[in-house]
Amino acid sequence: MQELQVKFTPANIVANIDALKVKLEKRLEPYKGIVLPPDQIGEGKKMIAELNKEKKAVDDQCKKVMREHRATADPFYNGMKELVGMYDEATADMKKQVAESEAARKVEIATKLAGELTAKWDELGVNPEFRNAVSDDLATLTAATPAGNLTGKVCQEVLARATADKSLQDRTEMRLLKLENESYKAGLHAPLTRDHVNTFIF
Repeated sequence: MQELQVKFTPANIVANIDALKVKLEKRLEPYKGIVLPPDQIGEGKKMIAELNKEKKAVDDQCKKVMREHRATADPFYNGMKELVGMYDEATADMKKQVAESEAARKVEIATKLAGELTAKWDELGVNPEFRNAVSDDLATLTAATPAGNLTGKVCQEVLARATADKSLQDRTEMRLLKLENESYKAGLHAPLTRDHVNTFIF
């Protein structure tokens, strides 16, 4: 691309700012540090309103001058934005294809993660009711190698989640076993079963 060529003449705004600052300093000095007695709060509000009106006038003058000078730069700004937009237009189709490809890849990774989680549950002997872990949140583009295999790190996370389910299952089974033992110790002819405590066993 041809290098951009710009002829720039900086805006030369000349104003009597320094003189106005000296004059304004003298005008505002009496208002600094004023202590308003309760019966003069209303008067204080009037003074504030008066000064705010002057402040707005100064601010409006500044904005007016800046708008006038900025107007000369608008054609350049709009032209440059148009150049930038041409890049976006040129890459729009590619961006769409990339997004679709990455979305499809995430679906593939999510499917593999679900399969990995099921395999870990099976290996650990986790019963269906204890299979609470999810893996969809792990389905990122970095969760698989370029060859399509799940990374070791994500596999470890899947294993940790499956193991947590197994731990809950083991704790529950231990509680039920302890319940049965305590039932016999208490002299019950038939031990309490899971049906008796199912509402709060977890």
